[in-house]
Amino acid sequence: MALGRAEVLGLAAYARPGDLSSYAQVLLPRALSGDREGQIDLVDSLLTPLRHSRGGEALISPIEALCESGFAKVQAAERLGIHGNSLRHRMNRIQQLNARSLDDPEICHLWWLALHYVRRPHWAAGRA
Repeated sequence: MALGRAEVLGLAAYARPGDLSSYAQVLLPRALSGDREGQIDLVDSLLTPLRHSRGGEALISPIEALCESGFAKVQAAERLGIHGNSLRHRMNRIQQLNARSLDDPEICHLWWLALHYVRRPHWAAGRA
């Protein structure tokens, strides 16, 4: 019970007075403030649906290419060495699995941030 209370108090710092906040609403501010659990939860919220679907691991490289190209689809397809239609098909699959639109700039920023965290040294070691 003490851990639950501590978690609630820790999350309260990210809530706006008078607003009812969901965990998803406070996740980004937690991650950006350096909260390791918030960073892990952000990464997991985006990558887990891909990793747990059939062929989902193959969808991570298109997201990486999109992030590296500033979400410019033509450049991302060229980086991957695939046709633009193939990239669009993969993007549609990613959107279906995550229920988040890759046309939404805020979602694109979340992907970039999540991949930034994953690429940091010692990321996997901190997950244990």
